[in-house]
Amino acid sequence: MQQFKDVISRKQRVKYLLALIVFSGYILFHTGNVYAKTLSDNPIKVVFISPDSIGNPYWDFVSNTMLKAANDFGMKLKIIHTSRHDLHDTSPLLNKISMEKPDYLIYVYQHNLGNKLLAFGEKNKIKSFVINTNISDTDYKKIGRPTEKYKHWIGHSYADLSNIATQLSKKAYSLAKPLKYFKEDKNVYSIVLSGSRDSNLANQWDHGAVKAVHDLDDFKIKQTVYTGFNVEIGYEKAKGLLRRYPDVSVILSLDERIALSAIKAAEELGRKPGKDIFIAGSASLLPTFDMTEEKKLVTSYALSMWFGVHAIVYLYDHHVELNSSETEFTYNFDDTAISHEQLPIYRKMISKSTWKNIDYRDFSFAFSPHLSEYDFSVQAFEQAIIKVE
Repeated sequence: MQQFKDVISRKQRVKYLLALIVFSGYILFHTGNVYAKTLSDNPIKVVFISPDSIGNPYWDFVSNTMLKAANDFGMKLKIIHTSRHDLHDTSPLLNKISMEKPDYLIYVYQHNLGNKLLAFGEKNKIKSFVINTNISDTDYKKIGRPTEKYKHWIGHSYADLSNIATQLSKKAYSLAKPLKYFKEDKNVYSIVLSGSRDSNLANQWDHGAVKAVHDLDDFKIKQTVYTGFNVEIGYEKAKGLLRRYPDVSVILSLDERIALSAIKAAEELGRKPGKDIFIAGSASLLPTFDMTEEKKLVTSYALSMWFGVHAIVYLYDHHVELNSSETEFTYNFDDTAISHEQLPIYRKMISKSTWKNIDYRDFSFAFSPHLSEYDFSVQAFEQAIIKVE
């Protein structure tokens, strides 16, 4: 009799679990439909202010992946390409944004333009999301953190460039260190190819390079130069500095395209990148991966190239009120040191046939309720890639 009761009890438990699964599926399905219907009836309008014109491979990738993500969420995304002139004369840019009347603005925080855009968004009740740059201590005192002083500034994602520059410098130093024992001078010397003087990116990069030499007694910077993120200028400056300082064995480059041009400059002067000089920087482009594979570059993977996708995901979740926690206001993209065994996955991640087929809703709280926090790590992208293969 007891055995019969146990069988009945088990059957009841199975029925209960099946009902719970069906009910959960119903809720998730209909919740997703509500979100989708909301967007189709009244699509979210977003403007992204790109800091460069079409033709910059890094920002082209950011823009293109943003467009794909926006399409996944049913958003209406407009990209405005800017030049360095726009950083100083902001009136035409602000007029163009006023005509667009978006719900959200995404942009890179620059020293002069950033403040104006935050104030513009606050005045016009347009919510701002800042990508790419960390905020300097000086600016932080003025603007605070998201929602603190500017209530319409709702989010911020950045790469810790200072830490990245420090770690890359130290890695290149460790590779160059054995060379010093063949010289009378027992120091390891480097040069830093930075960005532009008015760029927060450059300031953070330079700070990280200086920290590395402070931490290592026998590591010295010969000179830091500003390239304006111009490849030709970077090439000329790298070549000139290597002529001026033939004892340099480390080059740290903020822009990966300039790192590639530094390889060219070094080889033209008879140097052997990866053997008697070590050039370091972040990698996001196939030519940079090629040089990494040939051991001519010391690199980390620039996860920051997914800033744009994160911004779109975040804005969607914010719009449907799923990310109001203060811990979610900021997201730090930590670069990942590249090992040769991992190069295939990095190549796959930036392949057009891969990123065009990823469903970026998988990174969203709204469509992936199992997520407890945002995850744009290499491992998260590996899981997304598995789904499209």
